[in-house]
Amino acid sequence: MDVIAANTPKDFMLQFDVGTCLDAGADPIAWIKANPGRIKSIHCKDWAPGDGKGYKVLFGEGDSPWSKIFARGRVERRRRVLF
Repeated sequence: MDVIAANTPKDFMLQFDVGTCLDAGADPIAWIKANPGRIKSIHCKDWAPGDGKGYKVLFGEGDSPWSKIFARGRVERRRRVLF
């Protein structure tokens, strides 16, 4: 994710994948804030550490900070972030 964001023009649109961000050990809110105006859609996939979990958890049962992510989307809404 960081490689793509760092090596593309700032007007290049990004789709943010929450589960992949967590799996990579990154902070979703920090990543969204670090790429203002570039994220036009968010893949709302949850993720949790542990055996048998990972991407197999249901939405809301993982480690994703959904309320903070959606609040950040409201801040960015003038840029038409799609969930």
